[in-house]
Amino acid sequence: MAYADYAYYLDTFRSNQLSEQEFASFAERAADWIDYLTDGKADGNGPYSEKIKKACCAIAEVLFVNETKGGGIVSASNDGYSESYANPNSQQTAEQRVLNVARRYLSGTGLLYRGVGRC
Repeated sequence: MAYADYAYYLDTFRSNQLSEQEFASFAERAADWIDYLTDGKADGNGPYSEKIKKACCAIAEVLFVNETKGGGIVSASNDGYSESYANPNSQQTAEQRVLNVARRYLSGTGLLYRGVGRC
């Protein structure tokens, strides 16, 4: 189940790159990525729910670009964050782009930590 809905995407994340139908599809896949990267620790209602929702929206956009435009982002801007890729030699793989976006939103939460806890 996606961590964010289309209303959140439009009103809080403040983007409109994806249609409602596209967002529904790509947000589901973004949630799968978040679950994978956090080893199932993400909780859409927990203390980091806003960061998780933002990560879901951002990853959905990255997945959309990866699939529809080959990942060659020319320019994107959202709430103070911007990125552009024009040089094919400097492009990251699709997976690297997803990981970078996930780190941007989920770093500092402990959700990406895969080590061993205290004994």
